[in-house]
Amino acid sequence: MAPFEYVRDANHPYNRGPESSHGHFKTTPLRHPPYSAAAVPFAWMLREAMETLGGEQALDVQAEREPDLGFKSQWVQEHLNQTALLDCFAGHIKPEVSLCFFYAKQVPFVEDSAGGRILIGVGRVLHVGAAQEYAYTTKDLKGKHRSMLWERMVQHSIRPDFTDGFLLPYHAAIAKATKDPEFDPAEIAAFSPADRQLEFSHASQLVSHDGAIASLLACAESLRKAKGVLPGPWDRCLQWIDARLGELWEARGPCPGLGAALSAFGLEFGTFVARALSEKAGENEDPWPLVERAFADPQKELPPQLAPSIGKTISSKWVQLPDDRRSLLKLLSRFDLTRDQAIMLYVQEERAKAGIDTTDNAILANPYLLYELTRLTSDPVSVWTVDRGVFPDEVIRNKHPLPAPSALDAGTDARRVRALTVKILEDAAGGGNTLLPQTQVVLGIRGLALQPACEVDGDLMNVAKDEFEDAVVEIAMRNGEVALQLQRLFEIGTTIRTAIDKRVKGKRLPIDADWRKHLNAHLALQHGGQPDDLEESARVEKTAALKELAEARLSVLIGPAGTGKTTLLSVLCSHPKVEAGGVLLLAPTGKARVRMEQSTKGLHLKGYTIAQFLSPHRYDGQTGRYRLSDQPAEAGAHTVIIDEASMLTEEMLAALIQALRGVHRLILIGDPRQLPPIGAGRPFVDIVNHLAPEGVTEKFPRVGVGYAELTIRRRQAGDDREDLQLAEWFSGSPIAAGEDDVFDKVIRTGQSPQVRFVQWETPDDVRSRLIEVLIEELKAPDGNPALKGPDDVAGFDMTLGGEAWDDRRFFNPRKGDRAGAAETAEGWQILSPVRAAAHGVPGLNRLIHKQFRQPMIDAARQEGWLRKYPKPMGQEEIVYGDKVINLVNTNPKISSNRHRKVYPAKDDAYIANGEIGMAVGYFWRKVV
Repeated sequence: MAPFEYVRDANHPYNRGPESSHGHFKTTPLRHPPYSAAAVPFAWMLREAMETLGGEQALDVQAEREPDLGFKSQWVQEHLNQTALLDCFAGHIKPEVSLCFFYAKQVPFVEDSAGGRILIGVGRVLHVGAAQEYAYTTKDLKGKHRSMLWERMVQHSIRPDFTDGFLLPYHAAIAKATKDPEFDPAEIAAFSPADRQLEFSHASQLVSHDGAIASLLACAESLRKAKGVLPGPWDRCLQWIDARLGELWEARGPCPGLGAALSAFGLEFGTFVARALSEKAGENEDPWPLVERAFADPQKELPPQLAPSIGKTISSKWVQLPDDRRSLLKLLSRFDLTRDQAIMLYVQEERAKAGIDTTDNAILANPYLLYELTRLTSDPVSVWTVDRGVFPDEVIRNKHPLPAPSALDAGTDARRVRALTVKILEDAAGGGNTLLPQTQVVLGIRGLALQPACEVDGDLMNVAKDEFEDAVVEIAMRNGEVALQLQRLFEIGTTIRTAIDKRVKGKRLPIDADWRKHLNAHLALQHGGQPDDLEESARVEKTAALKELAEARLSVLIGPAGTGKTTLLSVLCSHPKVEAGGVLLLAPTGKARVRMEQSTKGLHLKGYTIAQFLSPHRYDGQTGRYRLSDQPAEAGAHTVIIDEASMLTEEMLAALIQALRGVHRLILIGDPRQLPPIGAGRPFVDIVNHLAPEGVTEKFPRVGVGYAELTIRRRQAGDDREDLQLAEWFSGSPIAAGEDDVFDKVIRTGQSPQVRFVQWETPDDVRSRLIEVLIEELKAPDGNPALKGPDDVAGFDMTLGGEAWDDRRFFNPRKGDRAGAAETAEGWQILSPVRAAAHGVPGLNRLIHKQFRQPMIDAARQEGWLRKYPKPMGQEEIVYGDKVINLVNTNPKISSNRHRKVYPAKDDAYIANGEIGMAVGYFWRKVV
């Protein structure tokens, strides 16, 4: 929004000195005009995308041109290839016609963007700058590398008076929130469509007509909310949006998916053929008559360079195409599908491969099946894409009505109601709910921003249910209300209930064991000494729990951390009879799996994540979805133990139950008071509640049929620790008399060695207070303060496992008996429940990085021979000596990602999601 121009110096990132491959590159002036943005299409400049884009866009790009730079790069380097890609991207942008959307991935007042980006403003493109090549130190470039600047300056129409575009009033909303705590700025946030996320990614990208329409509608909704609370010319902006929407619908026309449909039919350059024929037909005209003529006489209807793409064989295929296949192709063109989506839906073999069991006629009879049948695949068609195709703007709908049997008679057509019901229930499942009251579904549909609206009510829903077969079932709730549930989740729930009831009622497993003796022997090896009174009570409840776990066909073992659940696991699995039948350890996450193996390492048991165990038939690695399958289960271990069972969704548990055969005892371990799983249902909590004996909280030990609860903590020394007292307040269990004195102790006296409350008021306040607390709380191995002050970088490095040598700290891996830096990775943590705002995770990470790691970042940014460390990695600028967390379960031995491979291959090099470690990296190009 700067009303002035400025010029900045651009330097190629690979210019590392005169001797480097880019050493002849000069600093190049790059002009930023007034009211402009630098558009950088990163997704277009990836090497892996070059071949795809080259084919789709018929570009002169050649992989053979790419130079050997002496190192690997994921980016296109050769200047002719770069020019072709950048010019193609810019060529799609039409000054005075194209819109430009500005977006952000994060803003301080939005915690969860629900899969979309936060829209900042919209304007028209006024001018697109020319391509610019880097300047060089020599005119003789023969044999030398050349490169283009990737920035293209796009001037836009947004001005402070908002007459031709606008910015959403986020600054005004933040200012209002500081004066009015009841006002939430997030209420006026506008989001890009979640199903178009790739169009709002990789910095700059082209946006489809459907994506632009959905984004403008989101902006309009934001401005309507702002009208009542924030001053501004919002009516004028809404009128501007209305005018742009009309233009977009005209430009979109009746067949936005024509290129994808023709590609699915088999045309190599379907997108170009579609563009040529659509331009020939004109705005808001049906291109299919021209398509028919092009198949008959391509030389007459197509440009010379495209005519050869329709040969005799493809023409004959069109002539002989059955009516239903031709009708399906025309129907698919009505929707803004990707090429891959159209292929998956049109090519019957690809449809079957994707697990979509339907016919052409079924899709023709109900276009919303495009959403319903793809929603669980790796490339789903959104319900909004289908709805815009079925109900486009009236300017299209009146001129190009959908033919029968695809046409809908009204906005409340039962097929539309069914699809929207499925959408509401799928969203609810993602939030943890496996069913919803019908009333809530009706209100959810009525609240959707649809044109035309779907004014469904209870009476109409009862009529529409005739179309719900195989998609949604009706459930009677205890209070007499009617609930709706996805057919998939109904079958999953039935699978779980049937298996649980069968196991609970099944014959017990007699096992001759003196569990107290086994427990004592195990604990003697671990700790030695005689048990005190509290330890005696702990062993009594453990003994009772062991007996129940061993004899029940289904059991749950619950209890907070420190009560000895892993101890029980080791004792049970070491019993000869249990061990002889085989033991299978399972966990929802890689970190939990690793922890289970470590707790039973003396028994040499193998553990798996549930995803590993269920792949490939009951777990889809592409979508991350657990599912039921007709694949027969294989007999395996007699004892199956699932740790962290509170993290199981119903889909995970049902798929697992279906995959097990010949299992004598199934044991679920966890804490039902932890956070619910991410996904549908809380089956572990439901099972615990089902098995819990009546009045269990008054019993000791808390053991019943299939139920064992440990209550006595022994991991932490001391019976009256304030942190344990405080934790009980969040456990969901009744609070014992006197337990509330923890607040009085900690807040009034401030004398607790475990808990401390520090109050802050402003963002600057939280930053300064946090640094103060770190200085006061971080301790060196000798117990003295680790930090001498806020600038003690050396002391901070030592708390992360650094080893001092002269004025440097080295972060070494473990070697032999010598501990590595990673041994201290979990020594101290800073946790935050939010991402946005100054006290969110990114903000706190930046604070710590800037305060204590800046010297290392500066050293890693050095160029040429001055740099001794790898360059900072990623947006977070991770450097040597940083604490990191792994976010993907990774087996480097089999990984297809070269960055995750280990040489030589190691079976034990598995890194679990959630594991914390240290970046030990490289020093002087030597692996340490």
